Amino acid sequence: RAPFCKWSRLQIESIIANPRGAVNCLSISERMKKRGGKELAEPSSKRRSTHGSNSWSQQPKSGNIPRTKHAFKALLTDGLAASLLGTNGSVKDEIQKETGSKLVFSNRGDYFPGTNYRVMAIYADDPSNIREVFGWVMPQLVEQGDEERRNQNGQMELTGKEPGEYIFRFCMTRRMKSSMVGTSGSNIKHIRQESGAKVFLENDIVMGHLTGRIIGHPDAIQSALNMVNEFVQSESEFVDEFFEGYSRIVNFAEAESQGWEPPPEPKDGDARRNGPALPPTPPPIQTTPPRRDSSSLKALPKGVAPTPKGVAPTPKAVLPTPKGKAQVLTPREPPNPPHLPRVPVPPVV
Repeated sequence: RAPFCKWSRLQIESIIANPRGAVNCLSISERMKKRGGKELAEPSSKRRSTHGSNSWSQQPKSGNIPRTKHAFKALLTDGLAASLLGTNGSVKDEIQKETGSKLVFSNRGDYFPGTNYRVMAIYADDPSNIREVFGWVMPQLVEQGDEERRNQNGQMELTGKEPGEYIFRFCMTRRMKSSMVGTSGSNIKHIRQESGAKVFLENDIVMGHLTGRIIGHPDAIQSALNMVNEFVQSESEFVDEFFEGYSRIVNFAEAESQGWEPPPEPKDGDARRNGPALPPTPPPIQTTPPRRDSSSLKALPKGVAPTPKGVAPTPKAVLPTPKGKAQVLTPREPPNPPHLPRVPVPPVV
């Protein structure tokens, strides 16, 4: 019987290959200690994924990505990212402490696909905390933009064409864009009118994301950004899709190298992941009978009202007359034998 020891994967593989070697369990442990106590890692090409066969579930390591209810991703130039990080992360730590949020920056040199902008993800359980972070970002954006104007080296990335205009960039998913634009552009027009800022959304979708720009004076950008944030957070009700397809992807280059693909976006009417699906809205109750065309009305006998659709017609009453002939009457025509005086009958309501 093999002596008691802490079994490792290397030990188990050795025992399977050579069952008689089970008695050498301690010697294997001793050899591992000589190697520094490190177990030989399995080649990455032979590792099996535990996520199944779907390519979209081959998620990159989340690392320090927190799983919060809400998130927002801004796009920053290298200079703006450096100013928000500060020396040894001092500015970042202060923002997190004052706002109760968590900031995660993409690695240096890891940019949003097709751009030179780093990603700064803001995480919080309360969307108001994200709005507070915007208040910390704007002064740094203005400072970097003013320095860009003074230098005027190459393309202006943080400043607009008009004096006093600045540019704030962000990224969102296709579904978020659809919600933000609204029917015939009604929502995005409202944002522009209420804030006074210029708001643009790109059409190109890369890895399930697209970019957007807000151009205007600092106050106008702040106002528009708060409204944009509301549309982004409206998708957080789909907890799993929001996290897997939006919140956790910060290093796009790293995710692309690992073959990551965005998960399927939820469709309208899907069950929310944080609760049961909302009950369907009942159809309105029809209080007036439906209209009938003139041809159907002409075909009805004179004095007979049309029967509303879906209501069974009232059977006609057949009563004998004194002469022995059957007389067909309707509820609106009560019997009036000759030997009785005519009595006015109130109309049926």
